[in-house]
Amino acid sequence: MSAKSLLWKHDCQKLSHLVEQTEKAWPSGLSDEKAVRSLFRRLRIFYTTQTEYLLAHPTPQTHTPDDFVFHYLSQQVARDLEIIERVAHQRAWGSLEMQDSLRHTDHIARVTLMNAQNWFSEEIYPLTYFAHRFEARVLPYAPVVLLGLPYQNYVQAKDSFSDFRILLSFPQLIGWVVLQRARTAEPDRPYLRKTLRERLSRRTPSWCLGWAEWALASVYATKLSGPLAALYAQDAALQLTNINLTRSTTVQPAPLMAIQFHIRALYRLGLGDWAASLQERWNRKLAERQVKHVVVLPSPITELPIPCPIDHGLALADLAFSLLPEVTAPAWQAMYSETPAYPPHQLEDLYANVARHLAEWPATAPRTADWMQEESHAQLLTHNWLEAFITYNRRYWRPAPPPSPEERDWLAELEAGGWGEQSF
Repeated sequence: MSAKSLLWKHDCQKLSHLVEQTEKAWPSGLSDEKAVRSLFRRLRIFYTTQTEYLLAHPTPQTHTPDDFVFHYLSQQVARDLEIIERVAHQRAWGSLEMQDSLRHTDHIARVTLMNAQNWFSEEIYPLTYFAHRFEARVLPYAPVVLLGLPYQNYVQAKDSFSDFRILLSFPQLIGWVVLQRARTAEPDRPYLRKTLRERLSRRTPSWCLGWAEWALASVYATKLSGPLAALYAQDAALQLTNINLTRSTTVQPAPLMAIQFHIRALYRLGLGDWAASLQERWNRKLAERQVKHVVVLPSPITELPIPCPIDHGLALADLAFSLLPEVTAPAWQAMYSETPAYPPHQLEDLYANVARHLAEWPATAPRTADWMQEESHAQLLTHNWLEAFITYNRRYWRPAPPPSPEERDWLAELEAGGWGEQSF
């Protein structure tokens, strides 16, 4: 073994030891203790086994994986350790208000995710925590999603949902989880993300390919929450400056046009009256702020009139709608088809009904999943993420030249293995 390989193996042993000692330091009795302790152990085993795998399969040219591969892997392990520590700390030593709030947000996350469980190969277990922004991390070594919520919202969520607009962010966050882990209803049940990418038209401009993921998450949120998803998305977008309303990236469309994903899904759901009212409200808000009707795109294209990207965006929304299975929505969602749409200036009244409807959602009993059991951790020793995750779990959609036969694209394979995260 080369000196460089020995160095990385030593670093792996140090970080693995730190993860083990961190898990042992936590007190007994914290909420979701079994799940949290299992995450510490699985992270340590996963990191160790993948490092051993990389050392045993060097690239032919260098006889060892490139430095940046180990660096990328260890950085993501450190990031996961930071998040899992935060989850554990807030449950063990957070204030009583914070712990009460986490029980509420865990419940809402599980109920929201319950609508999509039939799409997954195994049941997904959500754990919430408070952070400086919205975050969603789907772990490649456990059927768990870690959902981060902004700190400033914990007071709003703690008191029987006294201010629960923040909870309307869950459908969009869960939409990202569905994208990462769900399978379609087709005979061979291919992964949703892989199918979405394959069905994109070759004529789709490269600057909006990455928007397909955002479209799918938005359509899922609308299928689950109806007009409330579009209303919440509008109000969240209106907190941005005018320039940020029009600015897009390779993975996120401009909020100015991203609202159209929700509007389009409402039409497809047969809620055209609600969609028209929400569209009129949106147009009025933009007119009041004198927002320029253009979408600022990543280079080399700098700016396009709004109809062009919207046309492509609506096509993405239609594709996402057709791929997503039907959602088993809460019973209260039927009210939208039975109640005339509110006029644009009264749509905010929808928020007043959310608490009553949330109270009608079924409670979810704590479960003891197989992945939490001690004996299940040994399964990771033979689990090869290069086989299990490379086929569907790509974080980035950047086109890249194929690696030569003599050299493997290790960074692409790491990203394909789930070593990335979504932040909002």
